[in-house]
Amino acid sequence: MKRLILLFSLTLVILFPISGLGQDKHSYLVLEPGAFFFKGDLEEEHHSVAFYSQLVYGYKLHPNFSLQGEIGYLHSGISGGNDIHGVPIALSVTSIYPYRNLELFIGGGLGIYFTQYEGRLNNVPVDDRDNVFGGHLFIGADYNIGANFFIGIEGKYIFTEKAEYSGEKVNLNGLATALRLGLRF
Repeated sequence: MKRLILLFSLTLVILFPISGLGQDKHSYLVLEPGAFFFKGDLEEEHHSVAFYSQLVYGYKLHPNFSLQGEIGYLHSGISGGNDIHGVPIALSVTSIYPYRNLELFIGGGLGIYFTQYEGRLNNVPVDDRDNVFGGHLFIGADYNIGANFFIGIEGKYIFTEKAEYSGEKVNLNGLATALRLGLRF
């Protein structure tokens, strides 16, 4: 997995300046507040919806293709119980299909997830941190309010390596849904 992330990063570094030559720059910034639903080993411990949000910086290399960097925050908010919070940092590629004021998109990427778990796993008390690599696939739509502003929705499936907290291994897989509030510049 580490080799795949390194290869992906090197490809982006090489293609980014070449692909952008002779094209108008189209940067965008998106705030994505939303919810996270655990679908892996933690689904039973976390029946409630976790808070999920991320900030995205993107760069359109072409009207139908962009690269983006993302930093987020996840917190299950279960005080006195099984509580997990984390900070994902990821790179993504996005394919865009513009249609009038609407932009449909699909994409995927790789990231690292800095996490902390407090509570019980398999009846074992846990208060530990772990950093895991993972990937994600997403789909969504944006509606252009004007030349510089847009609003949209996104669904993202996140899958990770197994995190290890105090000897207990779990995956952090889940589904994130988010509202998108964006600005182009």
